[in-house]
Amino acid sequence: MNLNRRQALLATCAAALPASAFPQESFPSRPVRVIVPLPAGATSDVGMRVLAKELSQLAGQPFIVENRPGGNNAIGAQAVLSAPPDGYTLLVGSNASMAANMAMLRRPGYDAINDFTPVGLMVNARWVMVVPASSPHATMEQLVAAAKREPKSMNAAASSSGYHLATALFARAAGVTLNVVPYKGTPPAFQDLIGGQVGMMVVDLSSALPLVASGRLRALGVVSDERLAVLPEVPTLKERGYGSTSLHSWAALFAPAKTPPATVQRLAVLLEQAMKTETYRRHAAETRSEATFVGPAPMAAFQKSQVEAYREAMLVAGIQAE
Repeated sequence: MNLNRRQALLATCAAALPASAFPQESFPSRPVRVIVPLPAGATSDVGMRVLAKELSQLAGQPFIVENRPGGNNAIGAQAVLSAPPDGYTLLVGSNASMAANMAMLRRPGYDAINDFTPVGLMVNARWVMVVPASSPHATMEQLVAAAKREPKSMNAAASSSGYHLATALFARAAGVTLNVVPYKGTPPAFQDLIGGQVGMMVVDLSSALPLVASGRLRALGVVSDERLAVLPEVPTLKERGYGSTSLHSWAALFAPAKTPPATVQRLAVLLEQAMKTETYRRHAAETRSEATFVGPAPMAAFQKSQVEAYREAMLVAGIQAE
């Protein structure tokens, strides 16, 4: 076979293959939108903006972060699903939006498992129970004793469905009744907590730590099987006999389910590279976040396991889907 005929044959075979069979090194060729279904300033929003700058430099195209809060994350999720599944519109999904909502809401407005495909896990963060610095309760035991003396007198802020569930698990294990007050974001919940409008809150460590360090909040317990190195004097809920759970905060990048596999893989490579940059590693260290990349396939398995973990936790807490 001469060279011309061979080249023609190869070209014919290549044309018959789907585009997804080839690595898309040219992707992206235009700006990429990254939808954050939370208000500006939320932990996932801040972390994604740091990553977006690194992704933009690596890809040679802007990664533009856009906040679409509301509707229990459904507004942001639906904005991604209404866009073409070409990798140019992505979602920052969290334990709340991509796991807890599937268990806790009858009609979340989207299917976190079947409507999306994971690009990669970006960060994990443990949870901590905090009270305002002005609180008379210095320990979990004191808080529980007060809640038992005056049933239904204590308000607890919850800025996500996951935090709501963790609070309910604690209340059940402690044998108390708490009034859980839902918030659309962590910043407004912190404002009311510091101001004394609510008495306690379960929230991710990276969000709470600056306020604990500055003396505006007091940490009573951590939602973890072991104590945290950054708060070694703070006991776990488990060691005080207030239950144990594997629930924690995490954030990952998602694309619509029908996005070409090669595009998802290209995004995963870019994401892993961005997470290895000095800028992002420094951000993760400053926020005490566990920044460990997990690729598309293992992330999909992890997400499914988290949905089941929330369903099991709901059974323990005696909570029905809303």
